[in-house]
Amino acid sequence: MAEARHRPYEPPSSDPFLKTPFKKLYDTMTEGRKKYNYRIENMVAYANLDTDIDLFNLALNMENVEYEPEQFPGAILRINNPKATLLIFKNGKVICT
Repeated sequence: MAEARHRPYEPPSSDPFLKTPFKKLYDTMTEGRKKYNYRIENMVAYANLDTDIDLFNLALNMENVEYEPEQFPGAILRINNPKATLLIFKNGKVICT
């Protein structure tokens, strides 16, 4: 996989953010500041499905699901493409990394 080139974030001139009142705040906060190179290594998303989930049946009926309630209270679903891991809890909360 080719490695991405890293450079400071510069919002494109077509960015709708630049046409908002936040533009002045952005300019004030970034004025005279050193620009840093960065890359995103990890992202985390959280959801609440507002329903109880039967983790035992989930683990029986789906591939790539690990559920060992003695070790961890949630089921772990590993997805290969795109590479992601979901932590699924009985109360319907899901964390995706």
